[in-house]
Parts: sequence; C-alpha cells; structure tokens
Amino acid sequence: MTHGNFVILSLNSLRVDNQPMPDMKDNQRADLENSICTYGILEPLQVRKNGAGYIVKAGRNRYAIAHKLGLEHVPCLVYEADDEPERDVAIEFDTEIFRRHLDEETRLKRQGWARTTSPAK
Repeated sequence: MTHGNFVILSLNSLRVDNQPMPDMKDNQRADLENSICTYGILEPLQVRKNGAGYIVKAGRNRYAIAHKLGLEHVPCLVYEADDEPERDVAIEFDTEIFRRHLDEETRLKRQGWARTTSPAK
C-alpha cells in the first residue's frame, strides 16, 4: 500500500465528489465541530489530484465543517490516481464510518491525545 504525501491545501482547491455517504447525526456533527474548533483537524483529509484541484475521497465531514468554520487551509494526504476502485471504497469506509462507532476517549487515544484531567462530574 502506498502512503499519501502530507500537504496543507487551500480549502478552495478541494471539491467533494458525489459519492453517497450517510449523514452524521446532529450530535456527532456538533462533536466533530467542537473538536475541530478546539484542536484543529487532527486527521488529514485524503484526496486525489484532479485537474487543477483535488477530490476529497475521505474526510467529507471534516471538509464541510472546515468550510462552515471559514478555515482557509486543511491538512491533506494526497494519493496518486489509480485504477483501484476497491481502494477508494476501503479509504471511505475505514475513515468515515468506522470512527463513528468509537467513543471520544478511544478516538483521542488513537490520535495520540490523552485526557490530562478527569471530566467534570
């Protein structure tokens, strides 16, 4: 498996393709928005070069929230275009759907963040 090149891209250079994806629940979207406001985008969007811009293959929700928040640039992993549609499907399901089943503490641990204080009770 090849690894993408990490770059910071202008949000204006990205577009989302029309692949159907389930909508996030309102509370999930709010949690993601709060996380992005607090920590920034912790996991880069996965994109493919397309003409003068890029297509978001994984990270549509992060893209939408970045747009809503008025961010100008986002972290991205750029993958070379290839003829492996199975890889695109794997990227989408791995990054968009799997994480929805993880609780906040598990997501933070997987991203290298450790809670430094106990939550208020």
